[in-house]
Amino acid sequence: MHRLIKYSRRIIEARKNWEPIVALESTILTHGLPQPLNRAIATEAEATILEQGAVPATIFINQGKIHIGAEEEDLEMLCNLENNAVKCSRRDIAGVLASNKLGQSYKIYLNNIYLQFLFINSK
Repeated sequence: MHRLIKYSRRIIEARKNWEPIVALESTILTHGLPQPLNRAIATEAEATILEQGAVPATIFINQGKIHIGAEEEDLEMLCNLENNAVKCSRRDIAGVLASNKLGQSYKIYLNNIYLQFLFINSK
C-alpha cells in the first residue's frame, strides 16, 4: 500500500472481496452543514450505500495521510466543526499532508484521488 494512503477497515475488506466502493467527499460534513445535521447526513448516506450493496469511502486528509473510508471516530471528528478542517483544493493537498492538518475532500480533487486509489489497487 502507498505510504500516504490509509484505508479504513471496511475498505480493506471491500478491496479483498472485490466489493463495489463509493467515494464520498467530506466537504458537506466539515463545511456544508451545521452540527448535528452533518453527522446525521453522514450516517444516512453511508447506510444508503451499504443497503445498495456497496461500501462507502469518505475521503479526507488527517495526520499526513489521505484516508479512504472513515471509521466511526473519523466521522465524529469530521463532523465536529471545532476541528477547523482545511478546505482543500488540489493545490492544498501537499501542504495539508505535510502539516498533518485535517483536510476535507471535494469533487475538484476527489476524482484524482479516487483514480490514484484505483491505480494503486491494480499493482
